[in-house]
Amino acid sequence: MSAGRKYAEVQRVCPAKQRIGHRRLLLSLACLVMLVLALAPSRALPQSSEDRAALAEATRLNQEAVALYHAGKFSQAVPLLRRALAIREKALGPEHPDVATSLNNLAHLLAGQRQAARARPLYERARRIHLAVGRANIDLDEEAHRSFLRQESGGLHVYTALLATIARDPTLDPGGAPAALDAFVVAEQTRGGAAQAALARAGARAAAGDPATAQLARQVQELRDRRQTVRKQLTDEYGKPTAQRNATRLGALQQQVQETDGELAEASERLLKAFPRYGELAAPEPIDAAAVGQLVRPDEALLSYFTLADRVLVWLLRPGQPPVYRDIEIKRAELVKLIERVRKSLDQSLNPDLATGRFLPFDVAGSHELYTLLLAPLRQHLTGVKHLLVVPDEILLPLPFGVLVTRTDAEAYQSLAELYAKQLSPAPEELAAYAKLSWLAKEYAITVLPSATSLRALRRIAHAKGTVVEPFIGFGDPLLRGGGRKRGGAMLAARGVGVPVEELRRLNRLPGTREELKAVATALGADPTKALYLGSQATKPVVRQLNTTGRLGQAQVLSFATHGLLAGELKGLTQPALVLTPPTTPSEQDDGLLALEDVLGLRLPNTDWVILSACNTAAGDGSGEGLAGLARAFFFAGARSLLVSHWSVEDRATEALMTEVFRRHARDKAMPRAEALRQGTLALMAQAQGPTAYFAHPFAWAPFFLVGDGGTN
Repeated sequence: MSAGRKYAEVQRVCPAKQRIGHRRLLLSLACLVMLVLALAPSRALPQSSEDRAALAEATRLNQEAVALYHAGKFSQAVPLLRRALAIREKALGPEHPDVATSLNNLAHLLAGQRQAARARPLYERARRIHLAVGRANIDLDEEAHRSFLRQESGGLHVYTALLATIARDPTLDPGGAPAALDAFVVAEQTRGGAAQAALARAGARAAAGDPATAQLARQVQELRDRRQTVRKQLTDEYGKPTAQRNATRLGALQQQVQETDGELAEASERLLKAFPRYGELAAPEPIDAAAVGQLVRPDEALLSYFTLADRVLVWLLRPGQPPVYRDIEIKRAELVKLIERVRKSLDQSLNPDLATGRFLPFDVAGSHELYTLLLAPLRQHLTGVKHLLVVPDEILLPLPFGVLVTRTDAEAYQSLAELYAKQLSPAPEELAAYAKLSWLAKEYAITVLPSATSLRALRRIAHAKGTVVEPFIGFGDPLLRGGGRKRGGAMLAARGVGVPVEELRRLNRLPGTREELKAVATALGADPTKALYLGSQATKPVVRQLNTTGRLGQAQVLSFATHGLLAGELKGLTQPALVLTPPTTPSEQDDGLLALEDVLGLRLPNTDWVILSACNTAAGDGSGEGLAGLARAFFFAGARSLLVSHWSVEDRATEALMTEVFRRHARDKAMPRAEALRQGTLALMAQAQGPTAYFAHPFAWAPFFLVGDGGTN
């Protein structure tokens, strides 16, 4: 069973209660001890025969502790875990991942005995070990990195839950630091995702190609190669029969491993400091609330959400004001169900009657319920705020915050709520009534961030503007054979290598993207004959050639109006990718996909917007890993923001929305990008009459959301 399935099974057999006090919650945390105890096997290198015997004893002690745990004998299990921890620290060193596992195991059981104050520093030490190990091992292959992240994530989630419990009842740890602020940092560390491995490896190549850091990058790579060689030699020596082993050679190899690990850690740290863009991409230190407050502008507020089994944690951060923290009680399963219900009423891609103009009614009551739950408790702290920076977790990512209905007193609300309750398709005049609702999008410009930590990279890393710029370059309508109308790919776990070109060709053709791109070009004052690359010209070699000459990086707005396969829809797709015209014969230079690693190789010093108008963040596992990885890759390349679609969008509404948004951007370059999107959205609603009455339905105006820095340059 995978670690993720084990975690889900533990949550199933240890359900949260409807109302959960701190005593019961601590016991439920202890129930999760099965997760960490059952995770990946030890990664310890072979040591001396004494050390190997000691590690075997540590494993036995852990197993005995599990048995005692199942028997309900927590107090007897704790000493065994302490002994196992001491053995591993002595044999492996204080910063080995197996030591972190032992720390988490012990912390779980202490939490189960209502000893939160003693469990907390153990969790914190394990968190710091995982962070250090991740920074020192960014060259792990994909599967190894996924395994490492699964193990880290399990402990971090339970640690966050413990901190939330302490924040609810500070008497559990009366001498400790503010638990809610520590929980913010721990939650940030969980937002890395599986895309981290590809980002790290590609970032290392970028560091090697940077003149200022090339020597350091080569040194780091040489040390990694040396470490791998010495570890193999050590393993080979231990693979010999005991009588044939050379004790002197074993000792020398063990010493080499320790020395190489130390040199690698030191060199990696120097590289991260010398090349901060690489550090933010490959191994970011999670940001704290105080640092966020220094980055957020006076008219902005950052809202960070993190869902636990029985509640949602929310932090509101503004400059010059103390952090605001809320602990909102709701079961995770109930929240998921509510979001899925609202989302289903938004996304019309599965509506069989859409072609005839019959729309599914929007769940306005569910939308208001989500507003009451997620935002209403914080409204008193939003005075003077015009721009919301939202950091959603994987549960909230599918929800466009702009569709939250803030008030129910309008006549339109009651009639539209009844329409949804009866599942009646809105008539044209009823469609237009959606524009009269009190949408959150009418009050605030909204930007989504993959993490609060990403704001540091976006606002603190200097961007070198070029002197020659052009308003727009767009790629779209690649030569594909599918006859469907649906845009976008899926967010599934990536596996395998290589994607058959025939699989790409079977994707739907996107002829509507031609008019969309022409509309954006016209709105920005660009010549469509020079700015657009369509059909047979929408290829990977063309993108690379424009990047090599520097012209791609001159574009202030860059659009890929094509399928976004955000990590795994097609068999063999191992990274998020954008689909371009497939080649007749695939090669390393052209496989028809602009993958995450290709994006990292782009140089976009002048690009304020990247438009991805055919992505689908709802599909697959909904984790958001693909979107987060692709967004961070474009940020690394120099782009400031991505305009991404939540679901398969409708051509006519998309063309109209893009026109409204980029007319405003062209007219006033000082207007924040998020505000241009907000005003364009409201302008689209205002056009809702006659044949375009459906423009008022959030299906038409809500699919696009801004990721990254929604402010001005």
